[in-house]
Amino acid sequence: LKTYLFLAKAYNEVGLPGRAEEILGLAAELNPRSGKVYEVMGYNSLDLGHFRDAERHFKQALKLDPKLKHAAAQLYVLNQYIGKLIHPEHIQSDTIN
Repeated sequence: LKTYLFLAKAYNEVGLPGRAEEILGLAAELNPRSGKVYEVMGYNSLDLGHFRDAERHFKQALKLDPKLKHAAAQLYVLNQYIGKLIHPEHIQSDTIN
């Protein structure tokens, strides 16, 4: 598992998040009960701009391992962001100017 996560991180760092996504998919197939895999998948989805996928991955990570504090924090921030995209009327007018 650590090898897959390391490899995915390396692909991300050289600007290949799509390849990292493939590696993480393999890691999830091999370790479907690893919350850490889904947490890293969430971060990778953020890098790709796939916010709904990131949300889904962070939720799965927390379902498998509720102790993943960073996944919980990212999910909270992501939900705030997605909420503003879905309901733009919630954005205060002074933040737009």
